Amino acid sequence: MKPTRITTLAAALLWTALCAVTFAFLSSPAFAQGPPLVPGDKLQQSGLRLSPAQRQSVDHLQRESRAEADRLKKQILVLRKQLSALYRDYALPPLQVRVVHNQINEAQARLLEVHYQTQRRLRQILSREQWTALRAAMGEDDEEEDEGKGPPWTRPGYSGRGHPGAKPGRPGAAKP
Repeated sequence: MKPTRITTLAAALLWTALCAVTFAFLSSPAFAQGPPLVPGDKLQQSGLRLSPAQRQSVDHLQRESRAEADRLKKQILVLRKQLSALYRDYALPPLQVRVVHNQINEAQARLLEVHYQTQRRLRQILSREQWTALRAAMGEDDEEEDEGKGPPWTRPGYSGRGHPGAKPGRPGAAKP
């Protein structure tokens, strides 16, 4: 059977959609590399006045959580490559895709749990004053988060009508 223009167009649209879905998976926030728990230089310069026991506990926590997070991130990368290979397969086996989706979701959930437990344990090691000093040393002031950081819909002046860099008449351009 000779392909028609409609079947060719449909195949091109399907391929574009699959590429977009793959890109969305690969750029998800849970996959992104996070900052270190407590950068060594920030810890030294922060004026936290850690006791030797606190310093040892923070170092141990950092090594332990980083190792587990790195392991999970590598696992997620391998699973996403498997998913990408499944998406490239013409047959697109739905059962295998769902299995890999579930494995990615489980690994991402474990990664989020590692981040949560690390934050919880760090608060058990540091006093409230030390925690506040650490946040200030790392530049984590609440006011900064509201000024141009984060998703566009959280930024001041966002109207939901395109982005400022879009050229007029093109998709994404703000309407006058």
